[in-house]
Amino acid sequence: MKTSVLARRYAEAFFKVILKDSASAGAAIGKPAGQPSGAAACEQAYDDFMVFVDTVGKNAQLAGVFKHPLISKEKKIAFAQKVLAGASDRVVPDFISLLIKRFRFDLLDEIGRELTVLFRKWKNIVLVQVQTAVPLNAQERSSLIGKLSKRLSGTIEMDEHVNPSLRGGLQLCYEGKVFDATVETRLKLLKERMSNLTSEMLAAAADESSLIAGYPQSPDSPVAESKEPAPGKRL
Repeated sequence: MKTSVLARRYAEAFFKVILKDSASAGAAIGKPAGQPSGAAACEQAYDDFMVFVDTVGKNAQLAGVFKHPLISKEKKIAFAQKVLAGASDRVVPDFISLLIKRFRFDLLDEIGRELTVLFRKWKNIVLVQVQTAVPLNAQERSSLIGKLSKRLSGTIEMDEHVNPSLRGGLQLCYEGKVFDATVETRLKLLKERMSNLTSEMLAAAADESSLIAGYPQSPDSPVAESKEPAPGKRL
């Protein structure tokens, strides 16, 4: 089974658990003091998990402990429990322990990406990836969010990237769609149109020449065919 499919299944299972826990929490009956309840509990569990994913991803030494083949599962689980001691709910350390037990800790990053997709959908957040030649200023960013809010249903979350090769304009990617209004793309399209136009003009000129060649021409015409017999031949 492909790792992406496995990661999606683990992410879906984990998300169902934190959603169920947040729903059953209700008015926080039976919850220890200071712990979040309801939707806040789900958001906190998601944040705790993503912080762990980010920490492991940025700390090679920490990641090495969890991925080391000579360190037992029991020691890895005990270490994970210490690292996640400050988690708001047991669901996160328990899920990490499950991944270690089933030798699926290597799916951690992919599970994090799949979980983020589920969380954004639940929160009705639309991720918009933005590429520009230069960084957006506050006014440009605010204006763009305002325009996107009128077109898209949900809270806009922008993931901005600077790509000087675009020369100008911007490129937007959201909900599987791409809107490209960069100078680089416009120049490319212009070149393609000019190339197509040149090809069409050459083809038209060739057609015209073949058409003219099929009719008698005056002696002064540059395309007139010579009627004189070849040297050495009798009429």
